[in-house]
Amino acid sequence: MTEGFDARAALNQLIQNARGWGAADVGFGDGSFYRSEADWRDGSPALDAWLSGDDSKRAGAVKEIGRSCATSEIIDLSAALTVVSEKSPQAIEEFRSHLGKVRERGEGDYPIQLRVKDAARLREILKQIEQAAGDKVRNGLHQKWPILTACLANAAPRHFVFLRPDTVTHARLRATIFAGISYEAGAKADLYGDYLTRSEALLAAMTEHPQVGAPPAGLSSVSVWWTAFGYLGSQDQTMRELRKLLTHGRHVILQGPPGTGKTHHAEQVAKSLAEQSKGDVVELVHFRPEAADTVGVVKHFVQFHASYDYEDFVRGFRPVASESGEVGFELRDGPFAQMVSFSLRFPRIRFLLVIDEINRADLARVLGECIYLLDRRCSHAPEKGTGQKGIEDVWHGRQAGAVAVRYQPQAPPHDFKEYSDAATPLARLCLPDNFYLVGTMNTADRSIAIVDVALRRRFAFMDVRPDPTTVRKNWGDKDKVALDMVNRWMGRLNGDTPLEGGSQPEALIRDPRYHIGHAYFMKPNIEELKSSVFYQVVPLLEEYRSDGRLRSDTPTEVSELIDEMRAFGGV
Repeated sequence: MTEGFDARAALNQLIQNARGWGAADVGFGDGSFYRSEADWRDGSPALDAWLSGDDSKRAGAVKEIGRSCATSEIIDLSAALTVVSEKSPQAIEEFRSHLGKVRERGEGDYPIQLRVKDAARLREILKQIEQAAGDKVRNGLHQKWPILTACLANAAPRHFVFLRPDTVTHARLRATIFAGISYEAGAKADLYGDYLTRSEALLAAMTEHPQVGAPPAGLSSVSVWWTAFGYLGSQDQTMRELRKLLTHGRHVILQGPPGTGKTHHAEQVAKSLAEQSKGDVVELVHFRPEAADTVGVVKHFVQFHASYDYEDFVRGFRPVASESGEVGFELRDGPFAQMVSFSLRFPRIRFLLVIDEINRADLARVLGECIYLLDRRCSHAPEKGTGQKGIEDVWHGRQAGAVAVRYQPQAPPHDFKEYSDAATPLARLCLPDNFYLVGTMNTADRSIAIVDVALRRRFAFMDVRPDPTTVRKNWGDKDKVALDMVNRWMGRLNGDTPLEGGSQPEALIRDPRYHIGHAYFMKPNIEELKSSVFYQVVPLLEEYRSDGRLRSDTPTEVSELIDEMRAFGGV
């Protein structure tokens, strides 16, 4: 299947679309994730020992094969081999003997035609084992793509690719390296030959690519590499990109539909920063300067709303009751000024300010003159030749980058190092490099004003999309039926689920800003899933339908899907 396929163009397109990936990520250099993954999957000592005749290593061999499979799949294979070893040991011996031949052929030239024959023969052996095991395993063991290809890829990693259905049906991969190959269930040997042929072309393109280089374990490494693209847009990948942007000194706004984990990501940043600083995470309200030695990260969470203003966020006068009961007013820092002031004084500690629903307030009014600070960071320890400004010079006005806050204290400290939570607020503020700002923005609520252009350039905007990978982790080992159902629903509503024959359907929700987030389906048990579907998802879809946000050319399909979800939740 190489006719009309440009492997170099497909590879370049994938890399171009790989948000947040650098040269070390896409290549097989020392220490990269993909290099270590390939080495890990290629190391099969128990499999080698079993193929050499040591039957005591069978369980270990199956475990090594199963590193590429889902838990349920490898349990089926292990159970079948255990049962059949007593009832029909010759079937086990044939399975081992055939994989041994594959291992031997993998040491030399191995034509694709012979690889396809070996795949077909292994499928027949697995079918015989399944039949011999009877009702001890679920039907279809020999038709599982992961089981068949994991056996082959572990036996001869340089000549076989590992395939999972969700890998070869991934939207980006189908549009590039798998374009023109119609995916079919059932682990068909001839179709596997098409994937092998396509993978050989990709292997050559990767070897020649200056960033990627030669995959260390041949086609097995190629399949490890493309599997990583399943993480694009996933929760893991989003956190990776977010950490990278913050490390580079950017303020970040996470934007996406409701239920995609924006707030969760913003809060998880604190744990990631704490791992780097090797200290505790404390809330701003509990931070005490005298106990700062054990603190790694100070975080504060604030949610914007329409009436939120400068006095709430930066600094303003607050009513204070005296001991006599009289009420007066006192100048106090809001969370922004307080976090910035502490970050000036404590360079070792990282300060994380999370603003939920950042576009629900008038950002220009809330920030005031502090807008100036967002793109003028300074450093506690500036490196020569980098153009970084030192905090001492900036705060004292010897270099640009500080602002005088609107409400001034009567007797401000002469040095920011004198600031404490009980002291008079600072007269000037500048933004140090140990202060981080992360905001979240809901793209589905169009009644909220978009952040204006002047402010947008001061933030990096990251799209957070619905993530089927997270749903698979939630339901994969708990309820296979629920997983299949939720995957199908999310796929039809949001797209990215190919139809039979390999074609890509158009999402029923036309605008990605309104897609259904995975959080609606991330429930601890089936009863809570039913409740979420019936009381949250179905009403939301009904509202989308009345607002014209669902495709109007498929009214029957839309109605059937909503009725199916309502019936599921109403049981």
